[in-house]
Amino acid sequence: MSRPAMITYEQIAAAADMALGQGLQPTMRLIRERIGNVGSMGTVARLLQQWRASKAQVAAPALSLPVELQRAIVTFTEQHVAAAQARLEASLDEQQKENADLAEENERLCEHVERQRIDLELKTVELVAAEARTRQLGADLAQARAECEREQQRAQQARIELAREQLRLEWLPRMESELAELRAAVASERTSKVTAEQSAAVLAVQRDDLANRLDEARAHAAQEQAKLAQLQARLDMLTGELADARVAVAEAVARQGPPPAMAVSEGHPIHNTAGDDATSSDANPHADTTMSSEASTPLSAAVASPERSAKSSNRRDAKVDAHSLKDGA
Repeated sequence: MSRPAMITYEQIAAAADMALGQGLQPTMRLIRERIGNVGSMGTVARLLQQWRASKAQVAAPALSLPVELQRAIVTFTEQHVAAAQARLEASLDEQQKENADLAEENERLCEHVERQRIDLELKTVELVAAEARTRQLGADLAQARAECEREQQRAQQARIELAREQLRLEWLPRMESELAELRAAVASERTSKVTAEQSAAVLAVQRDDLANRLDEARAHAAQEQAKLAQLQARLDMLTGELADARVAVAEAVARQGPPPAMAVSEGHPIHNTAGDDATSSDANPHADTTMSSEASTPLSAAVASPERSAKSSNRRDAKVDAHSLKDGA
């Protein structure tokens, strides 16, 4: 509903003075028409009554007139009063009509106010309902947003799972190939393991056989060592006997003198004369010792032969043991 336009006292006074100057009775309807039908009738009536009160406050000046003039004035006044009374009656009728209009407008305004009050109550109820709906819509919106966020999270999780599945599907052939390679490698490792176990078993048997042979060789070596000790003891004994024999030979040679030279070397005769022998003896004081050594050489060879025989026997046994170890390996 639009509010009534604001009107001022000056507008009402100007319109009323203009109507009065034109010989018209300044009524509320006329004045309201003169100001453009703005404002309410109550406001126009209040301001127009204020204008009339200001006009009634103007005092008439005191006059001293002749009797005839006074009579004329009285007659004129009576006529004027009659006319004024007629005008007042007309004005009263107009005021009554205006009062009726004001009452009608007041009633209309009261009805309008009542309608406004009812509308206000309805608007208040609608506003409360709208606020309730707004709160409900806010709650529904918050719930919808939460549900939307949950749906977005589920969609994101679904996209992640889809990406994982796609990645798994992309890697599946490669994984199958790698699995086949791993299976082949495992089979090869198993075969290698079986072969290695078989080789280990064979090596264990060979190791046991070599250990047995080594034990036998050690036993044989112990036996040979014992034999060698016996031969060494015999050698020591023969060495002592040889020393005794050499001493005996030296003593015999010393007692018998030098033997005659019978040997001929490469067709040259050896002269065996006493002078030569003496000369040789004088020239080579060590000749007797050399002859004694040459005379004892066959005996030394005979004595040393058992030692050489023992060493040869040891070398043959060592060669036999080495060949046996090679055959076992």
